[in-house]
Amino acid sequence: MRITRPFPKWHIVIGAVVLAATTGCAADAEPIESVSPVPTSSEAASPTPEEPTTEETESPQAIDAESCGDGECDVAFTGSAEYPLGDSEAQWMVIAVVGDDGVDVDLTNPEGLGGGGGLLAEAGCTLTFRADGGGGNACGNAEPPAPEPGGIVVHLVELNGNEAVLHAALG
Repeated sequence: MRITRPFPKWHIVIGAVVLAATTGCAADAEPIESVSPVPTSSEAASPTPEEPTTEETESPQAIDAESCGDGECDVAFTGSAEYPLGDSEAQWMVIAVVGDDGVDVDLTNPEGLGGGGGLLAEAGCTLTFRADGGGGNACGNAEPPAPEPGGIVVHLVELNGNEAVLHAALG
């Protein structure tokens, strides 16, 4: 004897009802009003470009430091300074700019080739350049060291806000 179970038709009926209920709802749905259409390229507002900020970098004030002609002098300045150091045959150009971190010093040697430079962070800091191209930066000296022959020393004597006093000497 063979026992057969009748095919469960109620599963099919329930599945059909669920399918009909979920698929028929979308046809009568109203559009969502919060979605706005995508603007065309002519309608799209282009972002306004920011005005370029032009920080005026003030050029260093040229200082006529006659006392620097002998290769050693003290120069007081506000903001920035550019001055020659030495006679016309061996004249270095010193460019110094007071910034937030101290005084940035750049030197150009007499032949116009690169020289060097560095940051003098506080009074008592010294840049030393030797004739062989070496050098260094040291702080904590009340008095600058004497420059070696063919070298140069730049010492920050005083720094008060935007005002500075540099001592420079050729060896």
